[in-house]
Amino acid sequence: MSAQQEIREANLKRIFRIILTEKSVSRAQIAHKTKLTKTTVSSLVEELLDRHFVEERIDSTVPNKIGRKPIQIIPDSSRSAIIVISWRSRSVLCTILSISSSILFEQTLPYSEKEDGSALLISYCNNTLIPFTKDRNLNLLGICIIVPAIVNRTQKKIHSTVLHFPNNKLSAHILSEKIPFHPLTILNDTACLGYAELLNSRLQKQNFSYVNLNSGVGAVFFEKGKMLGGAGAMATQFGHLSIYRDGRQCPCGGRGCLEQEIGEMNLTKKAAQFGIYPTKKQPITFAYIGKLVAEQHKAAQDLVRCLAKDLAYGLSNLIALCNPQLIILGGSGVKLGETYLKNITEELHMIGFKEFVSKVQIKFSTLGDSAETLGASRYFMDEYFTFTRDMSSALYLG
Repeated sequence: MSAQQEIREANLKRIFRIILTEKSVSRAQIAHKTKLTKTTVSSLVEELLDRHFVEERIDSTVPNKIGRKPIQIIPDSSRSAIIVISWRSRSVLCTILSISSSILFEQTLPYSEKEDGSALLISYCNNTLIPFTKDRNLNLLGICIIVPAIVNRTQKKIHSTVLHFPNNKLSAHILSEKIPFHPLTILNDTACLGYAELLNSRLQKQNFSYVNLNSGVGAVFFEKGKMLGGAGAMATQFGHLSIYRDGRQCPCGGRGCLEQEIGEMNLTKKAAQFGIYPTKKQPITFAYIGKLVAEQHKAAQDLVRCLAKDLAYGLSNLIALCNPQLIILGGSGVKLGETYLKNITEELHMIGFKEFVSKVQIKFSTLGDSAETLGASRYFMDEYFTFTRDMSSALYLG
């Protein structure tokens, strides 16, 4: 690609990102935001129109006056789509999104620990999701696979302590070969959730951390709108920070990892220490413990205090190393409720670096269940999608 083509590609992406973010914007507003000339903006917008990435709409909010009403540029939601597959510990959530993030199709596929999750994912993608886009004449821009795992760019391997495949590892090349002819992006789940938070314009100038509390535990850091280390979660493995020297063995090879103490996958063992046991109808989950706490269940309150104390140890180290202005806690762990957040804050102020801890705001994420999917699709469009290169069969990691 020539230097001139690279400049055009960069400007196309800048303009398209503005349109996706603003939802509706005029050519003049684009020129103001990008500092490009009106002629250049018009040329680039025309290309996006011709290729059906955007469409024009008359701004009906402007009062009737003599002359033509202003024309707004909006994403064209009817022509292009992205497949996002969220691979979880016991299920696979499959979603097809328009480029404006509206959901066109969604289904959850359960699977047991004895099944090969990768085989299920590959089969459903090739036999259901891709045909869906073809039947509706949608331009499939790419496929994003979200995993609770380390996505190793160098070795092109996915390493997980939560998912089920041989030796906890899977070659990204296998997925790419089995789902051919489409750009495939493999992203870490915590990074996608954090990126969804970043879409809030108020956070784009802040230094903040997103901590994901699910089956496993992860964290990602943002510095003035930039995610440090990419979306492969190689920059940090917060869940594998050792907080107990003689703690239980972790599949990662370590001992006393934070994830082993506060992750939902080990919550049943932790709850048993406080006399709380599952039944045939009621497994031990964060949501269930949160419900017991709300009902003033003493043992559940003690359990949540213990979980909060362990997380506070991890957060105190995170704060000392990164000094974020804000820490957002997300994932199913937020279902433990406000008592959990209160306990975390109290414990943190007792053990943390006072100068740093006093300046950090800690809060629960307010984004819904679609945050992970939204974050993945936008990360793909912002970081990997190109208008000028052939992307067929491309493989992107993190």
